[in-house]
Amino acid sequence: MNEKPVAAGKSSLDLVDNDLVFSEVIVDPDGTYLDMACGVGRYTVELAGQLNADATVHAFDLWEEGIAELTNYAKQHDLKSIKAKLVDITAQLPLQDSTIDVCLMATALHDLPESTRSGVVEEVSRVISPGGFFILIEFKKVNYGPGPDIDERIGESDADELVLPHGFTKKNVVDLGEFTCLIKYMKK
Repeated sequence: MNEKPVAAGKSSLDLVDNDLVFSEVIVDPDGTYLDMACGVGRYTVELAGQLNADATVHAFDLWEEGIAELTNYAKQHDLKSIKAKLVDITAQLPLQDSTIDVCLMATALHDLPESTRSGVVEEVSRVISPGGFFILIEFKKVNYGPGPDIDERIGESDADELVLPHGFTKKNVVDLGEFTCLIKYMKK
């Protein structure tokens, strides 16, 4: 894709409590993870650095430059667990059913066209193993700070309305600081 996606190159990693995030994300140090809409892969790299060598971190984004940068970084730093790929996450994901332990989508769901969100969550549900997790990090519904306008933000109730009908139960919500929160869903 030659055109940059709306939030390409931005990352919320500096706005969150990293210890809190990764204590929720890492459920198996040898597991299989998916970072959807990974951009240049700041979350991907941090996650891969905390996992064992046998783990896999799939990193998908539509931004070709970001995927190229992540791929180069992973090669330079010998992060063999990272599998970066140019993928339109609003289409069918190039993964088998029930193969992902944890899918992370950090401050990206609000950037997707509203008409595609349910389909994206349905695909996440398809690829996550029963008992696996879908973790959303989103900007709180406040009218200040970084992130999109308040009417574009996805609050906890908005996320529940979108995610729960696709075979998930809500496990918990974690306040990550002034601007962001983490919502953790488990696949039934």
